[in-house]
Parts: sequence; structure tokens; C-alpha cells
Amino acid sequence: MMDPNMTRRARAEQKKKIKAAQRKLESGWKPGRSKRRKQKAAVMIQRVYRSHLLRQAFQRSRHNVRFTFTSLQAFGHARSRQHWRNVDLRRLSREELRLLALTLNLPSTGKKVLLICRIQRWMDLHVLGSDMAAQAAARALENRRKAQGSVYFCEAHPGADLVDIRPLRGHHITSIAAGSESNAVYALDGARGAAWLCRTGGLASQRYQRIFSISHNEFFYYNVWQGKKSWARPAEISEDFDVPIRDPDASPRISPPLTPVEAATKLQAAWRGLQARRLTLSLLRDRYEKHFDLEKERVYHVRKSVGKKEPSTKLWDPPPLLRKRYDLGDPVEIQRLAKFASMTHDEAARIVQHAYRCYRGREFMRRILRSRIKKLWDATTGRFYYYNATTKESAWEKPRLLLNDDDDDNFGSKGGRHHEPTQGRRRAVALRPEKFHNEEAAARTIQALYRRFATRKTLLQLISRRYRKMMDPVERARLKRHKRRLQRLRQMSRDEAASRLQRMWRTHRAKDELRELLFDAYEKIYDPTTEHFYYYNRKTGIAKWEKPALLVGDGRDIKETKVIKRRRSHTVTAPYEAKQVLFMFMRCSVARLELHRLLRERIQKVFDPNSQQYYYFDKLTGQSSWKKPVTLKGYDLSPV
Repeated sequence: MMDPNMTRRARAEQKKKIKAAQRKLESGWKPGRSKRRKQKAAVMIQRVYRSHLLRQAFQRSRHNVRFTFTSLQAFGHARSRQHWRNVDLRRLSREELRLLALTLNLPSTGKKVLLICRIQRWMDLHVLGSDMAAQAAARALENRRKAQGSVYFCEAHPGADLVDIRPLRGHHITSIAAGSESNAVYALDGARGAAWLCRTGGLASQRYQRIFSISHNEFFYYNVWQGKKSWARPAEISEDFDVPIRDPDASPRISPPLTPVEAATKLQAAWRGLQARRLTLSLLRDRYEKHFDLEKERVYHVRKSVGKKEPSTKLWDPPPLLRKRYDLGDPVEIQRLAKFASMTHDEAARIVQHAYRCYRGREFMRRILRSRIKKLWDATTGRFYYYNATTKESAWEKPRLLLNDDDDDNFGSKGGRHHEPTQGRRRAVALRPEKFHNEEAAARTIQALYRRFATRKTLLQLISRRYRKMMDPVERARLKRHKRRLQRLRQMSRDEAASRLQRMWRTHRAKDELRELLFDAYEKIYDPTTEHFYYYNRKTGIAKWEKPALLVGDGRDIKETKVIKRRRSHTVTAPYEAKQVLFMFMRCSVARLELHRLLRERIQKVFDPNSQQYYYFDKLTGQSSWKKPVTLKGYDLSPV
């Protein structure tokens, strides 16, 4: 039953819910049910397929682990070098490496790289030890072969087997029979129909094999016991004995030994590789530096910048060549600390003196900059800029040497320079009045000054006796050339001297004319993007940031050209808009002509005979100026 207090909208929603429930209970076709069933079936199939893929991957990994442990058990707990040649530890997962370490009784904790290192160390210890034992057994067998010899008995019919009767040493043999597989001594016993045989060379013949090298087209000899190879025939094998040839399909495949030419080529390649690695390491040291961050306790690299103004960025990830193959050694901070720890007192004193001289030099440069640079206010941009009174250049950035100065508001002011303490060797002595308040104090001051002067003079004499000033070869050669040039100038006649002076004067005049041409050709334009000025050549169309070399020493500055922005960003194409632009140009031209007429009535151009120049006189205000009014621009007034 419906509540009579419900609103109309609530009643409509409740009716819809009741109808939907009744429709679900009815039999027959219902739209949307088959679509939902298909979606559920697709989702279930996808889940089953993903679970199938996961089971396959798990079974594959278990099979690999099972195969690995089966191989370990088959080869006697992995003590065979042949087994480890077929195992790639890098392809095994961390779980497989952990189980392998547990099987070998090794620690199974840590990362994958650490597990591989532990297993590799175990291989080196155990497999190498077994190889050394095999080599010792081969040496013992060789020693037994040298002293081997036995007396054999064979029956008097073909194909009879030999029977060992009595051991025989090498020094008991009296004669050697030829034509047999090995050296032998025969003794016949006709009464019993027996033959006595002593063999001594069978083991020597079984130790060597001949292998044919296709690349060299020649046989080489291979020692099966010791694994040695040589092109020459071994000395213990007689010339008449035919060494058996090894089967080419037998495993393992034996590679031929190196010839002298191949060995030399390999050594040369190794030497060139070493030189290349050293050169690469030197290039990396010239390009990168290794540092240590104390806050993060991490090592990072810094790329050495070509220019000192470029900021250095920290590379937390080392460059590709510095990750595995090359290393720059200890960080710079650790090297510096090690250098300071092993430093003598004289070396430390020299470093402190060098730092103090650098500090004095920087202070001297700061005093020069403070006397030349002025901090001015630009009302247009609302910022301060710095003006160099010597070079006539301006910049928005503060000079680097004055970044830490707090008294930058007094750049160029006289008061700031009077209060600065003057430093240097010849500094002004500030005389205090208390030193001269009476005659005795003045006498003591004069005596102290004289004693200082006498001490400096005596010290200078002692230094001149002990030290001698010498010039290096370059300075000596320069001074010699200067003296030779002065001698040639003194030997010059009047005509030659006059010709040289005329040539110098013509060169000076040519440079001045060239400067005038450059002043006319170049324009100084401000770039708002970089906030710097650049120089543009109107004739060649070349622009550059640096001022031309011939104009650097000149006190004048290139005329600045102001770039006027377009009023419209689009091109005028509509007739009505073009008509408005033409009318505006015409009105501007008429207004400019009217302005020039008013200026001609108000301002006069007058010649000054004293300075031989024209000046402009304003009849309304009574003021005069050497500069032309700004409103005239390219026009000028006729003189009175």
C-alpha cells in the first residue's frame, strides 16, 4: 500500500520499482539479459585463461629447478668443470639461485648479484682444486711411466695373450728390438716353447695425438694428459713411431695453438686495447668529476663545463662508461682530505699564502669595479641597472665580484670611496693625532719610522746577497728582441724614421676611417627575450652579441636602434580597414607638418663662433641646447 503522505515523484519512482520487479518474475523474452550473460562468460573465460598462463609459468620454473638439481646430483654435487660450462647463472631466477646456494651449503640471503658471486667463488675453490688434483695425478703417472717395465710370457701360437711375470726397470734392458709398436726386448726359451717380452714405450705412445688444422693446413701434437699443444714433435716420441690421429668429430674440439705471427698479432691487439682503455679513462677524467654528497651519503658525478658561467648539474646515475668498465677512483672530497692529511708544513703554508694572495687580488678588483660601476634607476622598467663609466656599457645583472657586497647603493659615489680602507703595498698611512700631541711623542714616531726604514734597507741587502733575479728563456728572448728592435731604431736615418712615422700615421688614420665606417654600418639593438644588446650590420645582415674589435677601445658607443612593435598582429586585407589605415597615415603626416611649422616659429638654429658648432634656442622659454629636439627626428632646421 502506498503512503498517502508521499509526493507525486516518490509515488512514480515506487511504481517503476514495482513494475521492474514484476517484469523479472514474468516468463518470456527480457531485453539485456543475454548481453549481461555474454559479458559474464567473457570475464570468466579471461580469468580461466590467465590462471592457466600462471600455472604454466609456475610449472616451467619448477621444471627448471628440478632439472638443475638433477644435474647437480648426477655430476657429484657440481664438482665437474664440464657441468658448469653448460650452466648460465645469469639466466637463473633469484629463487633458483637461492635453492642452489642452499644445496651447496652457502648463505642464501642477499640480492641476485651477491648469490652469483658466492656460487662463482665456490666453483673457483672446488673445481680448481679438483683440476689441481688431476694434474698431480698425471704427474705421478708420468713418473711411474718413466720407470715402467715388465717381463711378459706368451705361448708359442699366434694370438696368444701376454702374462706379466716379473717387473723390470729401465736399466735392466740390454738390447732394443725394432719394428714393433713399442720398444721391446725378446728372449726365447726353446725348451718350454715360450717367449719373454719387455715393453717400455706403450704409455708414451698413448699419451699424444695428432690433430689436423684446416686453417693452417698442418698437423699439431696434443698431450691428452696435460692438455698441452705444440707444432713441434715431442722429444720423447721416436721418429719411426706413427702418432695416432684424433677423430675430428670427437668432443671436446681442440683448437690449434697459436703461431708466432698469430701470437704477435694477439699481443699487439691486447696492447692496443690497453692503450685505448687508458685513453678513454683519461678522456673521462677530463670530462667528469666524482663527488660525494654528505647529506644523502651518495656518490654522484659532475660534468666539467667548458665555460665557467655554465652551472654544473649533479648526475646521480653515472654515465654508461662509468657504470661497469671504468672508475674514476675516490671522490674529489676524499682525495682532497687525503692530500691534506699527507701535506707538510711548507706545502700547507704555500696553499694558505696562495689563498691570501687570491683574496687580496679579488679585493683589488672589487675596489676597481666600485670606482667604475654605478647603480642607476630605470623609470621605464622600474628596475636598477649597472653602468660602466669606462666602457660605456650597461647591464641588468650585478657583476659577479660584487654579488656579496651590501653597499651597492653607493657605487661610484665619492663618500663610499673616502671611507674605504686603502689596501696594497703602498697604502696611505693614517696618522693619528695622539702620536704628535707633543715633541717627545713626535720624536718617538720619527725614530720608529727611521728604524723601520733602516730595517727594510738591511733586509733588502741581505736578500740581494742570497737571491738573484733570473729570467726564463721566453722572457729573455722577448727582452733580446726588444733590445735588437731598439738598436735598429737608433741606427735608423732621418728619412727612414720619417717614413716609419708617416706609415704609422697613415695606419692610424685608416683605422679611424674604418671605425667611422663601422659606426655607420652597425646598429645596437636591444633583445627583450635575453635582456641584452646585440650588434647588427646593415650592409652584410650579420648579427652578433660581441662588439666589433675595432670599436672596443673607442669611447663612443654605437647608436642604439629602437625596435617598434607592430600595432596589428594580422595583415590588413579588408578594404574598409585599409581605408582607415590610409586615412590615419594621412592625418599623421598633416600633424607632423603642422608640428614642424610650429617648431620653426618657436626654435631657432644658431651658430656659435667660439665652439664652431650649432645650438638650438627656444624663443618661448629662453633656453638653449646643443641637442636637436626629439620631435624633429630626421628633419633639421635651417640656420638663422
